[in-house]
Amino acid sequence: MEYTILILLLPLASFLVLGLAGMKMRPAAAGAVGTAVLAVVALLSYWTAFEYFSAGRDAAGVFPTLIPWNAVWLPIGGALHIDLGILLDPISVMMLVVISTVSLMVHIYSLGYMKGERGFQRYYAFLSLFTMSMIGLVVATNIFQMYLFWELVGVSSYLLIGFYYTKKEAVAASKKAFIVTRFADLGFLIGILIYGYYAGTFSFTPETHALVAAGAMIPLALGLMFVGGAGLAADGFPLTLPQFTVEVRFQVSNTADRNRAVFTNGGSVLLRFEDPQNDTSDHKAHSLVQFQGDGWYLNPSLSFTPNKWQHLALTYDGTKVTLYVNGTFAGSKEGVCDPNFGSANWFGGDAGGGHGTGDSWWSGCKILMSEARIWSVCRTEAQVQNNMTTTSAKSQGLEAYWRFNEGEGNTFEDCTGNGHTLKTSKTPTWVAGIKSTDTETPWP
Repeated sequence: MEYTILILLLPLASFLVLGLAGMKMRPAAAGAVGTAVLAVVALLSYWTAFEYFSAGRDAAGVFPTLIPWNAVWLPIGGALHIDLGILLDPISVMMLVVISTVSLMVHIYSLGYMKGERGFQRYYAFLSLFTMSMIGLVVATNIFQMYLFWELVGVSSYLLIGFYYTKKEAVAASKKAFIVTRFADLGFLIGILIYGYYAGTFSFTPETHALVAAGAMIPLALGLMFVGGAGLAADGFPLTLPQFTVEVRFQVSNTADRNRAVFTNGGSVLLRFEDPQNDTSDHKAHSLVQFQGDGWYLNPSLSFTPNKWQHLALTYDGTKVTLYVNGTFAGSKEGVCDPNFGSANWFGGDAGGGHGTGDSWWSGCKILMSEARIWSVCRTEAQVQNNMTTTSAKSQGLEAYWRFNEGEGNTFEDCTGNGHTLKTSKTPTWVAGIKSTDTETPWP
């Protein structure tokens, strides 16, 4: 199975060709080259899986671990050296299939999605590098090779996140992802060096006597390696947004009880609905905007009309919060709020202080949302008014844009494709007969 080295070398060759000569190609040709190479990689991966699992199990009843290709890359001294090679076991073979299949689908989808974008050839070069890095990670013959390709995955993430390098938001996001993972990867590297020193090898299967002699140092090394693995998750949520705008489009029926956290950025409440102490038949739902931990909230000067679609926007410029109800200024307040979006939650669950906690708080309360957006910029009043009628999923500064798929599983769709998920602590149920385009149909 020596041909498996091609699974690693082909995307590397694609990266070099597209990276060095891609700008001399037409965008369609560059996309075709990258996609064709990945199609070959996928076919080789499928054949590898077929050949590997068809060979059957050994006498012990398990699939064997094969190393069809291996070479000493960097001798260090004595028996310690760093190798580069291909290791095949059931997990790595299955991951070859998963990575090559998903990457091929991304390449095919991007032919249309990225069409007309400046730097199209560069994008496909980065995709090839990313694919090669992930493949090298899962077929590594030793832990140091795994670390090398782990770092390449981080570099690839940095390049892809910052693809729109002319946009400040993309540059900031790529820098953050790169810097955060570098701190975590330092622990990974230290753990690997401790492991190599005490185990006398970077192999995944050290000698038993070396592990016994190392004592507590091996668990310490493994713990440091785990820190590096945890660090790579910083590419999606959480987000740090020194300035932001949050929007929701919703309907509210009689809220019955008070204090409901509705939209949160992980732990902090951004939006919550509350009945006034003395509600009236005309206005049964008010909204409060609270920043948990700062001990203050902003109560809008305008109230919502129940059973009609409403638009609420909250902007923060780093020093001041401003609230807009249906595009109309509804108050502002000076103060510093939490810029860390640990996640985004609709029906935010336990937001602290008893707000929105437990099913009892939702008894008799019906709140319906069709859209939600998070921007990494503080939108102006004119921009907020424009957002009420139209917003492109590719708008500059738009970090997340979710739409409720009525009748299609009742889930929130990520329209930006940035990989951000809108979580719900209550299963959303779309009220029959209400459409997101319907502006005034009453509902119970």
